[in-house]
Amino acid sequence: DGEQIPIDGPLKCAYDEIILDFEPPPERKVIEENFNSDNKSVKRKAAYFLNVLNRNETIETTLPCPLHLIRFGNEVLFIGLSGEPVAEYSVKLKSEYLTHKFVWVAGFCHYDFGYLPTWKVLREGGYEGGGLFESSTQFPGPFTETVEKRVLDGVRHLVKKVSD
Repeated sequence: DGEQIPIDGPLKCAYDEIILDFEPPPERKVIEENFNSDNKSVKRKAAYFLNVLNRNETIETTLPCPLHLIRFGNEVLFIGLSGEPVAEYSVKLKSEYLTHKFVWVAGFCHYDFGYLPTWKVLREGGYEGGGLFESSTQFPGPFTETVEKRVLDGVRHLVKKVSD
């Protein structure tokens, strides 16, 4: 059903991993205080961090973020992002690549670490802006404000690779 269009030209694929930074983890004293919390999620995360620190290891403050791009001729551009990208990524990338008839931006393509916020969503805060990371994951906190720039620069790099 619906109008079908032919897809001409080669199929090209590209993959890369960018590194996303988290805000620094809390000091050990704060983690110990969180361990005594009545909130089970906060307590569980504090226990995880204390276990890491008690093994003389450091709490990870970076995260590899796989990106994938598939170009079907000049008609279709598939952009695969990790995590659960907020809708603003789709809007920005579709408007940036208007030379393709269809731009499909998809999340959950490699690794689901939680929400992938834009700078704006990060600044607004809330669950998608970093609240999820406060207690529900093993990550130290929200991403730094470089998250959107790194994701978009990574996608642009992949688009160049498949455009040659």
